Amino acid sequence: MKKNTLLTVICVLLFTSCVVKKDYVNNIIKEGDITNPQEKIVLVTGFENIRVNNFTKTFEKNFSTDSLFVDAYINEFITEAKKNNIYSDYLVDVSSNWEELNKGINADRFVLNDLFTNSNADYMISFSNFEITNRVETSYAPAVGPNGGAGTHTSIEYCIINVEVIIYDTKTQRKILEFVTTGESSVFLFNFTKTFLRAKTRSIKHIINYLKNGQVTYTKY
Repeated sequence: MKKNTLLTVICVLLFTSCVVKKDYVNNIIKEGDITNPQEKIVLVTGFENIRVNNFTKTFEKNFSTDSLFVDAYINEFITEAKKNNIYSDYLVDVSSNWEELNKGINADRFVLNDLFTNSNADYMISFSNFEITNRVETSYAPAVGPNGGAGTHTSIEYCIINVEVIIYDTKTQRKILEFVTTGESSVFLFNFTKTFLRAKTRSIKHIINYLKNGQVTYTKY
């Protein structure tokens, strides 16, 4: 009995030591707190500054314009936020095009002020600096058996979506929280669309969980 128990403990320790964990919420800057968020109204907006470094054909296949991607991202975020009772109610304003922010050194403040002034929300959450990229992991397995021979190389490609998230207090017009969320998914059976959309959904899941309970670390997908 003692021998079996020892073997079980060893197996558990070996398994847990092989589990890889990763932070999917990073670059956190916290300058304030949101009190009683379930009682607050939030304005959700997004800017069309999207860097598509990889998965270009997949992006264009599913979203003919950047604005459609931003709209889809906001809609999915609101759906998940409602399910998790993050805020009381949600307003959306995506009329301020990102190109407006390039018209002058203070243009970004002008656009934000316009959103603050015309909003009845308590807070504003913005999504910007979208980055769609990839990562390739390669592993090598040596040959097994008395004859040796060549080993095998295996490559796995991941779609990665990074998004900058900023929350403002609309009354004071001050930034209270900023972070970058990351969603990633591995390509399986060359289904690039499914991989891309799953990475997007996971980036939103990480936002929801961070706002809900502060979770940043996950077992690696």
